[in-house]
Amino acid sequence: MSNDETTAAARSQAAAALAAYDEQQRDQAARQGRPIGRMSNRFHGPIKHAREQPNGRRSSVTVSEPAAVVWLEGRRLLIDTGDGGRALRGDDPMLVEHDPYCPNRIVFANRASFARTMTRLDGQPRARFAFVQSLGLSTMYPILTDLLTHLWWLPQGRDETKLNQWAQAFNVQADRPTTIRRLFGEFAYDETPTFSMVSALARAEAWGMAAGQWRSLSASCAAFKNAEQYTDLVEAITALDRQLAERNVIARSTNIIDIGSARARDDDGRLTLRRASVEEGIFSHKLRSRLLLNPLDPNSGAHCRSSLEKVDVAADESIHLLLGENRRLREGRYLVAKEPFTGGMNRSTARWSDRTQPGRVRRDVPLDVALAGAPSGE
Repeated sequence: MSNDETTAAARSQAAAALAAYDEQQRDQAARQGRPIGRMSNRFHGPIKHAREQPNGRRSSVTVSEPAAVVWLEGRRLLIDTGDGGRALRGDDPMLVEHDPYCPNRIVFANRASFARTMTRLDGQPRARFAFVQSLGLSTMYPILTDLLTHLWWLPQGRDETKLNQWAQAFNVQADRPTTIRRLFGEFAYDETPTFSMVSALARAEAWGMAAGQWRSLSASCAAFKNAEQYTDLVEAITALDRQLAERNVIARSTNIIDIGSARARDDDGRLTLRRASVEEGIFSHKLRSRLLLNPLDPNSGAHCRSSLEKVDVAADESIHLLLGENRRLREGRYLVAKEPFTGGMNRSTARWSDRTQPGRVRRDVPLDVALAGAPSGE
């Protein structure tokens, strides 16, 4: 069997194991008669943005509660901003007006309501929401049913794409906008998100939307780069989730390592390194990689960073590591994921409008030079 065939077989086995694991969790939720937690981390928490003021300065703005909720009632697309529902039009200010530093957080009930909203938009608003759609799991414009599916296992026999199925499972019975706000606030939102990467998610999404509205090569590259970094951040947050540890090991998206008390020195004798051994998962990180480590024991502190300095494979095929020292690292078992690179996220690449386009540059030159360069008239 070739390497490609071996890899394909391994992926097929992992996919089958994941499907079986998910079915088992949903069966357990059905026995309990209530959804059970899938992830302990939340992608949606208070997010700080730097809003640009008219005087050129920036002030910090925190986005928490949804600015609006959108849902379908039969064939009618409705929006509620807290003052009663109204029909959603394509030129609604909530959709058209956009602040790249602090966009409105709008919660869509399900994919159908998001898709119907897309049909109402054109031009730049449509391009911004098309970027959001490409992410799959938005921070600022979440689709509630997708978000709940990512965070909870719904009891077997219920449809994850139906909002009323989630409302019944959580015993939330109210009018539609109140139901959406309660499901988001009580089961998808966290006042104290575990990872600071949540703010990085919001920045990548906001800047990607701002870049995605322009049709130029540089803007398309900026939007693609932000979408790529957004995906890397989501994968890192998911891989480091304690509650998903067993599933992530099956999916081969994380490792569990055991860090002992022993220390070592690098080849130059300058740096102190921590010794660790790989317990679970296929270790595929490269030397000098920047790693994120999250302790499996929540009482052992928060996640921290380290670097992979050395990898040794023993005769019994066990893998031993040397990690860069970090004062937050303690003895114990950790989840490991590659640290996403967020330092190069691009802001919008906006075109000049007629009002902002710079004027023609003029230079004062000697008269004889100006006459020499003038048209001859022939």
